[in-house]
Amino acid sequence: MVINKSITLTATGVKKTPMQFDYVLHDDGEWYVHYQQGYQFVDADGTVIHGIQDKYIVEGEIEASILQNQLPDVWNALVFLWGFFEGEIRRQEGI
Repeated sequence: MVINKSITLTATGVKKTPMQFDYVLHDDGEWYVHYQQGYQFVDADGTVIHGIQDKYIVEGEIEASILQNQLPDVWNALVFLWGFFEGEIRRQEGI
């Protein structure tokens, strides 16, 4: 018996994981900012819809000097956050 049946899935939103930014030294001696964030498509109820997206994470790198020169507000925010979290680790650990 041959049956042709289909279903349409509609995503109405995106559920995202926390963003991550790492300051990484490459073998060439240049510093880069590596960034990534996961995501999943969801329906109107917030339920994850499987099987309709190509990837589940966006990630990349940008040379730190390029980020400093072309997007100084972003660079300054990252520097502030890295310092903030380092302070929080020290406070939490009593060091």
